Amino acid sequence: MSVDIDYTKLDQSLADNLLSILNERLEEMQKPSILGHIEFTNLSWGDMAPDIELEEIGELSEEFNESDEEDVNGEDEAHEAADLKHPAQIRDSNNNHNASESQPKRASSTIPNMQIQLRITHESDMRLTLLTNLLVNFPSPGFMSLPVKLAVRGIVLHSKAIIGIDSQRRQVHFSLVEPYDENSEDDDDVQNHILQSLVVESEIGDVDRHTLKNVRKVENFVLEYLRNLLNNEIVWPNYHTFILDD
Repeated sequence: MSVDIDYTKLDQSLADNLLSILNERLEEMQKPSILGHIEFTNLSWGDMAPDIELEEIGELSEEFNESDEEDVNGEDEAHEAADLKHPAQIRDSNNNHNASESQPKRASSTIPNMQIQLRITHESDMRLTLLTNLLVNFPSPGFMSLPVKLAVRGIVLHSKAIIGIDSQRRQVHFSLVEPYDENSEDDDDVQNHILQSLVVESEIGDVDRHTLKNVRKVENFVLEYLRNLLNNEIVWPNYHTFILDD
């Protein structure tokens, strides 16, 4: 069953939030010595909406509940609410458990707990822009610095998505699941990856002067960063939890 979405609801405010997450995670990564400060500066959603098909509606997975029980029974750790974390780490134990003791109980929801499985195909015209500097570290570190502008485009995404609705806790869990090709014996086959295609274009230097293009080391770093971020943060068994307002 095909699902219609209003792609125009993806506004600049949401783009700015995503850029903030990308830049925060980027600060935690070790980058090549030839690169200076890196910052994602612009995200354009484009006009091409994804194709979404409803595959199944069933019971909420016990794995979502198990991660909540681990947070309650285990040691408290400081986590950002609704952050991109591993299942056992996505809850803020101070905000989500202690606060509930002093607040009145929420009214029971009429929506049952459920899990929705979707198939997503997105050959997008989304465009992501970032800026950095290419450093020349000879004869001394940072001896020369050349501005670099990169654009990420040609994003093709094939994936299944899991949406877990926990109405009692007023939470929505979201995760992507890598496609699986039964005929492929190679786990590294591109057909088994969520990101089927990703193109990075680069310009180095002042465009009014000598311009260098296709600097592979810079481009490969960006490609690897985006793939790892997606896999480590939101590909199952990792997921993103949204805590709904009253």
